[in-house]
Amino acid sequence: MTLKEARVFFRSVCLLISFISFCSFDLEDVSQECIEWREIIDSSNNVVVIENRTREYLPIISGACQAELLNTLGNFYLMKNNQDSSFYYYNKGIDLADSLQAWEQLVTGLNGRAKCQSRFGFKDEAKATFAEVKTILDQGHAQASWGSYYRDMSLFYNESFDYYSAILYADSALVHVKNDAKETALQHHNKGVYYINLGDYHKAISQIISAIEVSQNLPNGNLSPMYYTLGYTYFETEQYEASKKAFEKSLSLAQKDNYLELALMVALKQANLYKVMGEKEKALEASNYALELIKQSVNQHEIAKTYLVRGMMMEELLENDDQALFFYKKSYDLAKQLTSKSRHSPTQQLAKFYIKKYQLADAKIILDELIELTNQFDQPELKSSTQKILSEYYEKLGQPQKALKHYKAFHTLNDSINNKEVRKQTTYFERQFDTKQKEIDILQLNEANRKHKQETVEAKSLQRKYLLSALCLGALFILGLYGSFVLNKQKKSLKKAHEKLSESNKIKNRLFSIIAHDVRGLIVPFQRTGKILGYHIDKGNSDRVKQISNELENNANQLSDMFDNLLKWSIDQMEGYETKVEEMRVKEELESIVSTFQEIAHYKSTEIQLLGNLNDTILIDKNAFHIILRNLIGNALKYTEDGIVKIDWKKTPELLELQVIDSGTGIDEKQIEKLFKLGNKVQKLGTKGEKGTGLGLHLVHQFIDKLSGQISVQSELNKGTTFSLKFPSYAA
Repeated sequence: MTLKEARVFFRSVCLLISFISFCSFDLEDVSQECIEWREIIDSSNNVVVIENRTREYLPIISGACQAELLNTLGNFYLMKNNQDSSFYYYNKGIDLADSLQAWEQLVTGLNGRAKCQSRFGFKDEAKATFAEVKTILDQGHAQASWGSYYRDMSLFYNESFDYYSAILYADSALVHVKNDAKETALQHHNKGVYYINLGDYHKAISQIISAIEVSQNLPNGNLSPMYYTLGYTYFETEQYEASKKAFEKSLSLAQKDNYLELALMVALKQANLYKVMGEKEKALEASNYALELIKQSVNQHEIAKTYLVRGMMMEELLENDDQALFFYKKSYDLAKQLTSKSRHSPTQQLAKFYIKKYQLADAKIILDELIELTNQFDQPELKSSTQKILSEYYEKLGQPQKALKHYKAFHTLNDSINNKEVRKQTTYFERQFDTKQKEIDILQLNEANRKHKQETVEAKSLQRKYLLSALCLGALFILGLYGSFVLNKQKKSLKKAHEKLSESNKIKNRLFSIIAHDVRGLIVPFQRTGKILGYHIDKGNSDRVKQISNELENNANQLSDMFDNLLKWSIDQMEGYETKVEEMRVKEELESIVSTFQEIAHYKSTEIQLLGNLNDTILIDKNAFHIILRNLIGNALKYTEDGIVKIDWKKTPELLELQVIDSGTGIDEKQIEKLFKLGNKVQKLGTKGEKGTGLGLHLVHQFIDKLSGQISVQSELNKGTTFSLKFPSYAA
């Protein structure tokens, strides 16, 4: 199955499940006939039964419930790709609901009309209709319909081939339907379909299994299409046995529920699966079963597809070209009555058959039609496949120059498809990040507002206390003067404390701003590298793959160091760090610390040397020692390339002395003054473009203080830097 065919097919799967979900209603104060009709509809998965019973009840039901029936018939004809009837019933339902101000039914009808407009190529009109729905919802009407609005918007973007937007709208739908298990299962399934369309089968399987888990606990869980989609996903990942079991489960459930439309879709896919697995007899058996089912089907698209699959069976398994051509023509003739999208696959297959059999005059007629169909859609995948067929046609016609021209066009389009997917994925992750960042900003603003209110209350309370004190002391002049002096002193103290707290908050806010920016810079490469790596691997660009891998490894190390420092700092800020003195062997610990930096040192062609009498055993807080050394060595490597980093150890009866010496780029004198201050980030990149938050050296300074130690820095630009540390020999 081609990518285009898969997308068209899964549109049918989503519509089938949406149709059953569409026919589930809440009971309010309505007529007995309306209640009976809803019970019949809720208990059936057979779309023909739903249509017939809806028609029976339409003349005897009035009011808002009648609008529901009209919307149901509109949805039914949308499934059949019957444009005129679908619009007719939806418009009647909308007019009736509007006259009654039945907001739920009005929103359902408008959503349905928008789906019709989208399906039949009126994309701008569909957007306008969805905007009308949102206006109604924003005005406070039909608040229970937010979930269906987001669901139908996700289907709209799916049909527009914007799968990243479809996923975002499906996520919004999930938020609004979290208390509705049936709708929750539907949205997980739809997200799985969107991930399939993107080729991300791992995420697709996860979403579909979530849908199945939710549906299994429902009395009418509509599991059959979900098992079908799961089977398809396994098929695409070449897990054929798992695919076979899922299809069998889906078909069994569809037959049990008399779900003929889905049974037909499963049979068609089983035929293809058995063909791939080399089980010829089973493939033909599934194809025969599909031919039987179309006698009861109302879906002209699926009937045309059944003829197409049957033709492929005749051509590829039985090598019966006459029968193959017979079914290809039946599929082609039927599809001509349907939408342009439904016509594309039969037209393409018939053209390929004629070219294969050297019936080039017939092929030319069909190819002209195929080109016209392809040009109606801005879809690189369709244009790419058409260019490939044209190349084969001109090759058979003996015109190699034209064949080469179309073959080059085919490859150019394929490359553009790959690049477009990477750009789309990057945009999607950036949108996700922006959304999350906005949520974080809102939370931070709310918290700041809460703290401000609390401080205001406390300040007013203090003011009242001071006023009372002033009144009591006012009786005596001398004591009053003294009281005034005390009051002024306390105010100054409070003002100082407030200024200190304000400055501290500014510093921390700046720090978090730096961290947020740097984390985003480090994470974004991970988010968009999968597609890029795949692309360069396929192209055989091993040097570029190696370069990207090195960059990823460097980003991972920076990210790990940043989060480790942030964790240690946050523990210290909460006064949760307790110094623990223990015996430590210097050589063992230094070698352990240095070993974690060997890969980075190798990457930067830098040697790390351990100097001094390393056989000493000392008493010290081992964890603090690690934090200090790891940050200083990491800092030295950041600014050193093709050089040396030395760790020089010395112990005297009173002092423990340690130096970290590098031959790197050095530090400016003005920067040294700010080096250990939180929030004053030194704006200097490492030799490989590494960034920093300034938190690491701030941590070093804090933990040296905890060990009653001292640190000093000597540096010369372009020659190197030396950090000198001294601790008392009883460091604690």
